[in-house]
Amino acid sequence: MSDENFDNGDCSLGHREGSRQPHQLNSSTPHLEYAREQKIVRKYDELVFWLSATGEGSWDSFVNVCRVLQLISDVKQASHIFRRLVLLGYAERSEDGSRWCVCPPTIVQNATDSDSVYLCGQRVPSLLAELSTFAIVESPQPEMGGPSRIGVRCDTTTLCEDIRQKKNFHFLDAGVASMKLAEVLPHLNGWVSSLSHIDRLNTANYEIKKWDGKKYVTCTSLYERNGYYYGDSGLYRLTNDRDASKYSLDLYFDAYQQRWLKGDWYGLRFMANRAAWVESKALINMHACTLTIKSRSRWPLIYERALILASGLLPSARTKPGWLIYQGISVELARILTDKLELPLHILGRLVTLPTDVGTKTTTTKSSSKSINLPSQVVQRARWLARTAEVLKGRHGAAVKPLRYAIRTSLKQLEFLPNMQKLCSMTSAPAPLIPHFEALARLIRRLDFQQPSSKIAVDR
Repeated sequence: MSDENFDNGDCSLGHREGSRQPHQLNSSTPHLEYAREQKIVRKYDELVFWLSATGEGSWDSFVNVCRVLQLISDVKQASHIFRRLVLLGYAERSEDGSRWCVCPPTIVQNATDSDSVYLCGQRVPSLLAELSTFAIVESPQPEMGGPSRIGVRCDTTTLCEDIRQKKNFHFLDAGVASMKLAEVLPHLNGWVSSLSHIDRLNTANYEIKKWDGKKYVTCTSLYERNGYYYGDSGLYRLTNDRDASKYSLDLYFDAYQQRWLKGDWYGLRFMANRAAWVESKALINMHACTLTIKSRSRWPLIYERALILASGLLPSARTKPGWLIYQGISVELARILTDKLELPLHILGRLVTLPTDVGTKTTTTKSSSKSINLPSQVVQRARWLARTAEVLKGRHGAAVKPLRYAIRTSLKQLEFLPNMQKLCSMTSAPAPLIPHFEALARLIRRLDFQQPSSKIAVDR
């Protein structure tokens, strides 16, 4: 299990500003504040230099150097820092979290500026000195949350060749890494399936708390009986209070699959929000090339990484409290990622039609004159049922095949409604799913819709 427990949010985004003292009414305060910020940025730069020179090491070595640089006061903060380094493309961590390694030196093209690139991965001071012949733009991370971004305005081929000749240093050309990563990322179902999990867990050995959307609260409704877990899907913290070491695990309990899933904390919280039907959306400003999401709905790490690689900058939380703002995001990139995460996307208040598939096909913004405004809750429930059908396929085969076909081929035509009704009336459905099917059937009965073949436009 990853030790990234971010129940209080990333300490670099939103919390630092709240901890700042009010400016005093004298001319020296702005200068002192600027000097303090520059000192923090230099420490992160020195951390990257150390990572680059060392190459790889144990997790304890990373924690120790963070302490030496006075970037942390406890181990948990080291996990926050390393997560941001992973998002920015500087380092990677082993699956068990015991080892780390630096990423190779790479040139990445900005997603919305073809003439601008930035550096990530391994870098040392002497290499940066060799880049002085180019037009370098050094940009601090928002809220000083990481090493400064080194941007260069030049042709990538020329830059790579010049560096190779001067320092015999080979740079990888990643191109528009954000788009490349977004295109190969799995659909949300595929990502969930790829998570490691624990099939059997003796809950009697743990103190159990459940995430309620803001904090962990004591939970007594989840228990095990005769090898079956009773309780709702969600994010849980299990603390072993019977062992002298007293360790905690943050796991997502999948009630349908009867599994305890491991993963990055934000990813587990994202799944918990979906299980609790917490509304989540993304807002894109085509003119400013920014994407905004609620901080409480932060995406799983691998999907957020695609957003950050678009510009090489961490999200900003200072200008709009409670929200995260990502820079350099194109509409195409936003559509691919939101489709894979099954999230509604607002594009300057325009209507966006549903995709023909829940995969990565590009949506269209043209709506028919016969379009029907379908409530977003209905769309989300339809997609949830499609995922449920995938789960049940292996158990009930033919019973869910019509639904699966309809969802895959006719999501835009309301032809999935009668098929959903058929599945809701299944007598062979597993007991834990029956309440969900009954609730969905009631929702369908309240929809007084005809069976048009026109497109459904949804104001997301």
